[in-house]
Amino acid sequence: MWPRCSRATCELAIGDRVVNYCLYGPEDGIPVISHNGSPGTRWKRPGIVSAIERSGVRMLVHDRPGYGGSTRRAGRRMFLRGRRGFLRQA
Repeated sequence: MWPRCSRATCELAIGDRVVNYCLYGPEDGIPVISHNGSPGTRWKRPGIVSAIERSGVRMLVHDRPGYGGSTRRAGRRMFLRGRRGFLRQA
């Protein structure tokens, strides 16, 4: 089940860090997780959002650590451990 958000951006706390993300596409769409490059944020251009909506997928797009609203773990360069925690809770 997808989390419900009262606004365009959803926020998930993982320990002392925060991951911001957006959900694009129909609520009953096929779940897809987008791992954008760095730097990268949850925001997609209008043409991309339209394509996602037409494709019938429900795409979760998150902010990379230290970008947008997601916090960076001090001293870390990789976000793999944080993604695992995020995926377990999302």
